[in-house]
Amino acid sequence: MPARQSNQPSGRVCLYPDLPRLHADKFYAGVKTKRGPKCKSFADVLQCPKKQVSNPYRSYTVRYKLRVLSYWIAAEKPCGPTRVQEPTREEVAFWFKVPAGNLTRWRKEEEQGKFIAQRADQRRAGGGGRGRQ
Repeated sequence: MPARQSNQPSGRVCLYPDLPRLHADKFYAGVKTKRGPKCKSFADVLQCPKKQVSNPYRSYTVRYKLRVLSYWIAAEKPCGPTRVQEPTREEVAFWFKVPAGNLTRWRKEEEQGKFIAQRADQRRAGGGGRGRQ
């Protein structure tokens, strides 16, 4: 690559390199591709099976709540040749398919005596809501 000199009066010599011309294919002229997985077509999306809808909110009868709590308190599982222990909250929740947070709340409500005034087949406590005018 030969360098050419500029004509400057100061006596300094400036060198400008002669670069070869670039072909038009060297420059980017297309559409940018997006990173990540490719978008699925509508035909593929519509053929996918839908996920099952599970409703985490359920109401339980007083009889069922007391049955779960009595199992949690009275049941014993073997833990070695001579020892037994109560099942943990997570084990009871897994066995009855109930959220573990419900068990703690049910135990507090039983200690407060909330279930005494309710019938066995009742699902909710009465007395809530706005009073009559």
